[in-house]
Amino acid sequence: IIIRLETIDQALIQKAIKRRHIFEQQMHLTFSSVCSGKPKPQDLKNNQNQNNTNYLIKGTSVCSGFVKSRAIIARTPEQAAQMKRGDILIVPFTDIAWTPF
Repeated sequence: IIIRLETIDQALIQKAIKRRHIFEQQMHLTFSSVCSGKPKPQDLKNNQNQNNTNYLIKGTSVCSGFVKSRAIIARTPEQAAQMKRGDILIVPFTDIAWTPF
């Protein structure tokens, strides 16, 4: 729905700018796939081991089996475009924008 404003509302513009900054900060948050009550972001820093070379990431797989390969963590379809054949794609969620069509 598009609403045409007859005058420029500076308060509305400031609100939109503030929301854009909040959105950029929230894009980096990760949440559990199942939660009850108010969702709280996961603290991924505490899940890393000391040498920062191995990570255990749990989630819902779209295929069965086990694989060891380079993992790509993408928050947008544009970031996923950096994948190479054999890479593991890790995303917070998907929708039609993630398809190659």
